[in-house]
Order: sequence, then C-alpha cells, then structure tokens
Amino acid sequence: MNTQEDNSKKDSRVEEIVGILDQTIGRIADEARSYGMRAASERRYHTGFGAALAVLSVAAPTLVTYQTQNPGALFQIIAIVLTAIVGAAGSLQATFRWGDRFRRTSLTALALDELESTTRLERLDILHTRDDMTVYRRAFDLNESAQRKLQRIIRRHIEGEVAIVTQEGDKPKLQDPKKKQEEG
Repeated sequence: MNTQEDNSKKDSRVEEIVGILDQTIGRIADEARSYGMRAASERRYHTGFGAALAVLSVAAPTLVTYQTQNPGALFQIIAIVLTAIVGAAGSLQATFRWGDRFRRTSLTALALDELESTTRLERLDILHTRDDMTVYRRAFDLNESAQRKLQRIIRRHIEGEVAIVTQEGDKPKLQDPKKKQEEG
C-alpha cells in the first residue's frame, strides 16, 4: 500500500510539472503570435508610409513647378498642403522607424517560434522516458531553461526598441535579475 501511495505521489508530481511546462509552452506560443501580429502591423505602416512618401515626394515639386507657371490661389494652397504632408510623413517615418521595428519584431517572433518548437520537441522526448524521477527532473530543467530563454528574447527585443528611440549614450540596459543579485 505504501509503495502505491509513493507511486501515486510521483505520478501527480510528474503530471504537475508537465502541466507547468505546458503552460510555459502556451505562453511562448502566445508571445510568438503577438509579436507576429505586431510585425505585420509595422510592415503595413512601413510599406504604406514609404509608398505614400515616395509618391508625394515626386508630386510636391511637380505641383510647385506647375503652380509657379499657372498662378492661382487653389494651386498655391494645394502645393503648400502637399509639401506639408510630405514633411510630416517624412518626420513620422524617421521618428517611428517602422522598417527597423518590423525587422526587429519579425526576428523576435521567429526566435519565439523556434523556442516553442524546440521546447515542444524536447517535451515529447522527456515524456517517452520511463523513469518518473528522470521525467520530473528533465521537465523541471526544460521549463526553467525555456522561461530563461523567453525572458532573454523579450529583453533583447525591448532593448532594441529602446535603442531605436533613444540617443546612443542614453540607452538603459535591462539587466537580468540573477546577474544583478550576483553583482550586488
């Protein structure tokens, strides 16, 4: 009877750690989806503003040239507004840097997809192990490793985002809490 209880406890601990591992895999998948959707949005902004800026950059000087040869209040106003729109679009493109953000966010989504896939494969390998203690230990280690890698990928993405909007010397570094404790 005592052996049966011990086996039951082992089984429940194994099931619990596998459940925790599954939650971690789910979180990684959710983050990958989220970053993938953000990358698609940033690509639309980059493409849309880039195309509009290219067309308007050619249209504005053409309209100004036409307006100088055919004076009229309507063409003057249109030329002024069009030139202002070109300037604003260029400023928005330079400020938000959607191309850089699209690249960075796409790479983050790709890294998260890869982490999810490798973690799922390792999970399957672990579940084919016969010894409950080995399953528990390996699942625990995999969960811990996947969590650290997830945090590292997201931290790297955030640091890159901060670098886009700050000056080179003003960039704060997000520090790993474990490293911070070791240094302090």
